[in-house]
Amino acid sequence: DKYSGNDYLEPALPKRSWYELGAQAYYLDGLGTGTGLSIKGHFWSFIGPYLEGMFFYEGEDYLRAVRLGMQFALIQSTGFTLELYGQYQAWQGMLDRQGGTFGVQFMSFPAKPVSLQIRSGAQFFPSFTVAEFDGRLGIMQGPWEFYGGWRWWNLLATNDQSIAVYQGPFFGVSRYY
Repeated sequence: DKYSGNDYLEPALPKRSWYELGAQAYYLDGLGTGTGLSIKGHFWSFIGPYLEGMFFYEGEDYLRAVRLGMQFALIQSTGFTLELYGQYQAWQGMLDRQGGTFGVQFMSFPAKPVSLQIRSGAQFFPSFTVAEFDGRLGIMQGPWEFYGGWRWWNLLATNDQSIAVYQGPFFGVSRYY
């Protein structure tokens, strides 16, 4: 290699860590307009933080949600990653509750520059559960991702009877490190 003075090239080491810093704007029918920030990634090749903050508002009503947790990769390949996630969650505003969020997330880059992410899980609280699903499609531009998607939340009573469904579009931008 002419830059280091070596006569040979050393193989590149695999990247063991990555992080994504994201911002979203969304609307959930029945819950209102919202914004959110997220930080997720891997500080080792298979495990890392998954932190989210969300703020919904409709008129004078609001709901603040904070999720603090981890994600764990079950399968990693060049084409896709399948992960489990678990988070402590606190809601404040229209509802004051604390609980946990658990689920599975699929991430893929099927063809340059397209990205695809699907997340399915549940938010567990003492008196109700929220089934959740997010699907998003994005375009990568260097370390930046610009995306749009659909979020669906089904609020369930303890007997699994649906109380309310909140759904709507979201748009965002993420920066990968």
